[in-house]
Amino acid sequence: VMMTAVTIGRMLMINDHDDDGDDDVGDYGCDDGDGNHDDNGDGEDKDVLDESIWLGDSGASAHMTMTLKGLYHTKPYTGNVTVGNGHKLEVTKIGTKVGTVIQKNGEQKNITLTNVKYVPELNCNLLSLTQALDAGFSMTGDKDGFRIRKGAMTYHFDRRFKSGSGALFGIKIVDKEV
Repeated sequence: VMMTAVTIGRMLMINDHDDDGDDDVGDYGCDDGDGNHDDNGDGEDKDVLDESIWLGDSGASAHMTMTLKGLYHTKPYTGNVTVGNGHKLEVTKIGTKVGTVIQKNGEQKNITLTNVKYVPELNCNLLSLTQALDAGFSMTGDKDGFRIRKGAMTYHFDRRFKSGSGALFGIKIVDKEV
């Protein structure tokens, strides 16, 4: 299996877009209960929302994680993020996530996320689509998920999670030792 690494993010901090001093997170709490779905009742394997899943979030101004696993080069950080319900959550560290994306079809691709904020009270990991687009990725999608692409590298957000009457899509990133 040939693997190529792509870095998503910027080396500089992304500031919040509304100048209130906090980074902004999309309008969902990440925890949909059991994290499973079976949209058509066919008994297919269900995706599970666990600490290896990173939801693609167009409203997040930075990548954010609920765990220190796989986070390297961490530095103390003081700040907050505001989630969709208006609550502020504390950011305590910032670092680099190094991992391997495992696509549902078995394909594996290396990934590096820079300036990842550690938010201990967060219920899931968020991959900032804003950061990806700012880094030169393009995005396309359909009912089966969406893809971000830069050059020859494509990441398919192929894990689907029910959210109200809609869906959230994520990718599975397993930790990689550096």
